[in-house]
This record gives sequence, C-alpha cells and structure tokens, in this order.
Amino acid sequence: MKVLKKMIKRIFAKLGYEIIKIPPPIKINESHKPDVNKLTLEPTPFHLYMMSNINLLVTEHCSLNCMYCSTGAPFANKKSHSVESFFKWLDILEDKDIQFKSIAITGGEPFLNSEILDGSFIEKLKNRYPSKRIGLTTNFFWASEERIIKYAPIINKLNGLGISIYKTIVEKLGGYEEYNRLILLLKKLCPDTSINVHDQSMFSVWEFHQDRQDVEKPCYTSDCFILTPNGKLSHCSLAIGANNITKYKSIINNTKEAFFDLSELKEKEIFLSWQQKYPIDLCFYCTFWKGNNEPWYLLES
Repeated sequence: MKVLKKMIKRIFAKLGYEIIKIPPPIKINESHKPDVNKLTLEPTPFHLYMMSNINLLVTEHCSLNCMYCSTGAPFANKKSHSVESFFKWLDILEDKDIQFKSIAITGGEPFLNSEILDGSFIEKLKNRYPSKRIGLTTNFFWASEERIIKYAPIINKLNGLGISIYKTIVEKLGGYEEYNRLILLLKKLCPDTSINVHDQSMFSVWEFHQDRQDVEKPCYTSDCFILTPNGKLSHCSLAIGANNITKYKSIINNTKEAFFDLSELKEKEIFLSWQQKYPIDLCFYCTFWKGNNEPWYLLES
C-alpha cells in the first residue's frame, strides 16, 4: 500500500499539483461478490464530483517501447493530433458544467507532436481555457542544451512539466551528470513552471484476462480520464492501452463503461454517475488494481 501511495503522489507531483487528503475511496458492499449490475455505493461528497484532470492524448506513439506502457504506445499508430481536435469535446464538458481543474498534455510522447514543438498547442489551449492549469509529461528524449534554450519559452507557459527518468535516455544524453545539468538549465530558463522529475525504474504490471475476476481493492488509474480526438473519454489509461493491443480487442469491444462518448452527452447526472463508478466493467478483466511492479524494460523491436 505504501508503494501505491507513493506512486499516486508522484503522478500528481510531476505536474506540480498540490496533494490534498480526501475521504477514503468508495466502498463496495461486501454482502455479495462485485457485480457490475449490483454495486451498492456510499454517497459521494460533492467535491469528489469534480475531476481533477483531463488528459489529452495528443500523440499516440512514443520514442520508447516500454513494457507495460499503460496507453499501449508501442502498439499504437504513429499519429499526432491537433489542439483544435479536442476543443469540441472540452467545450461540451464546460457547457454541461462538468468541473475539472486542469488539462494534461500526454501520449505517447507529446514532444513528437509538431504543434507542441512550435508552441501553438499550448498557446491555443491556454487562450481557450484560461482558468485551467496546463501540464505536460515527457520522457525528455529531445533534450540538448540547444533544444532546451529553444523550447524554454514554450515550456515556461505551462503550470507543470513532468519528466520521467529512463535509463536509456540518460545514457543517450551522456550520463546522469549531464542529464542533471540539462534539468537544472531547463528549470533556470522556466521559472514560472513547476518542473518535477521522477524515477521510472519500476513499472506497474498489467494484463487483461478473458475470465471475470473479483476486484478487491482500489486502482490508482481508475480516474485517469484520457480524451481522444474522436470525443471518447476513457475512464482509465488501460482502456487506451487495451484498444491498441490486438489480443485485447475482444475485451475492450465488449465493455460498456471504459469509455464515455461525449457526442452522446445529454444529462450531466448520467456522466457523473459514470465518472464516479468503480469498479467499471473493464476492471473485472484487468490486473492493474493488484499493484504489482516490475523493473522497467523495453520491448524487443
């Protein structure tokens, strides 16, 4: 449990957000086995109706092929998406008064998106949603002194930047001493951005199974809401991952709760009911909630 709590704190800290204590997770009535149609949920405090974060899947692929990548980036198509492709769906959430505090730019690797590199993505996003905190995550593969100087004015417009440390990228950049020097340079040139660096030497192990199994404890990715450019909002990052991996297609195709189609959003209460729900139907076929970890490694090409 301590490892799980540290992982949760690291996810929030890498985007520069304050960690606050909230009431315990929703409890499942233990008088019967968890059944997606027979869950009894305790009343949820009003402040938990607000999603803390909406993640934008701006790039589907990545510069690394990490085993257990939660969005299945090694298996995804090499696609990047424009900032305008998300506006319609974010506007729908705002029009329905569905609250969220921040927007995270994620992938894949966001720095493979040309609109991130030229600064237009962040600029347009901030102009359209000025009340939202804007964060971005990266594996820092692009780093060099020249590029940091070039991109610093763009990064400094973010509220938060999360950098994941991967051994292969550290080696590519010249070792830990040079890696740290580049991080310090970036922090110096971006004083308005909270830059958090976290070790990614361990990955959470996950897979999907065909047989339905009980969910016995909370899962820290269960409220990782990822928005795709077609208006589908995932309830967790693993739904994106499963959608990219051929052997899991039948499982993800049979789920009714892993995604919410924002084009069909009519009533706020229906969306909030989906948003709060845990476990969703996909959880009963997933192992991520078990919280098992393994040392990070790359998939073979």
